[in-house]
Amino acid sequence: MKSHKRNLIVPFRGGRMESGFTLVELMIVIVILGVMTGMAVPVFSDSREMARRNACNYTQRQIESALTQWRFMNNQEFITEDCLPGDGEAYLDLDGNIPGEAGRSLAEFKKGRFDCPSNGDGVGRISGCDYITDGYVVACLTDNSVGTRFDGAPFRHDKPLAVDWKHVIGAGEEVGKPVSPLGDTFDEVMASLIEMMKEYYEKNGKWPAKNFDKMCEQLGLDPDVLADAINGLYFAPKGANIEIAPGEDYSITVKGVNGKDYTITSKSGKLVYDAKSGKWYRNSVNRNNEVDISTMDVKKN
Repeated sequence: MKSHKRNLIVPFRGGRMESGFTLVELMIVIVILGVMTGMAVPVFSDSREMARRNACNYTQRQIESALTQWRFMNNQEFITEDCLPGDGEAYLDLDGNIPGEAGRSLAEFKKGRFDCPSNGDGVGRISGCDYITDGYVVACLTDNSVGTRFDGAPFRHDKPLAVDWKHVIGAGEEVGKPVSPLGDTFDEVMASLIEMMKEYYEKNGKWPAKNFDKMCEQLGLDPDVLADAINGLYFAPKGANIEIAPGEDYSITVKGVNGKDYTITSKSGKLVYDAKSGKWYRNSVNRNNEVDISTMDVKKN
């Protein structure tokens, strides 16, 4: 009986193996993968840091909006001599309360925890607090840079923690007086107003009044906050809408969904945001007036 053994040796042809990779080729592949991994890791780290930065910045804007509502509803300043740590400043714990005998709290004006993403599980490392305020401006205690109060002076009790990333203020970057308690940019102001309107709707089953004074009272918004232009724009919430008009010497250019370009000045036209549909319009809520807000450009004439 003949034995049929399988040949386990791969035959050579022309001095090379018939199939497979040489050691040099494998090393080249490993080097390429290492280079690609080295390029991807910083990108991932930057994206994660940016997400943390945006989350913390948004939380600060929410707290500043809550402070505005608190002052309006109580008709007095938020900071008292009994606030800790003192000197016109107050820590905010993770539930929105001020440590000490002041008995002040922002819990009813902001949903969720008052914590910074740099603290992992949301446990503050300074007296159980992640933020400090002077009643108007909010600074993060994990920022690596001392925050600036509303009067332009640095926070006396803002002792930044040593964390491995700067999520709000860049190294050596100066921070001045905030543009508005609602935010420093168009997106921040709009986000604050929309959130306040939607919270009112969720609680009451209807949108705020169209009358300006009544609307401010319902939203707990200080009328003075919207009295002046913010970065050249006037913001006017009315019912389920927010009207945007350029101030004097400013103009807005925007493209309609029909492809046409439009220019809005202080003397003609406005932009209208409809909270019901989440869409933007020119002059009035009408499908023929819909615009692409991502194309908006504000210019000083």
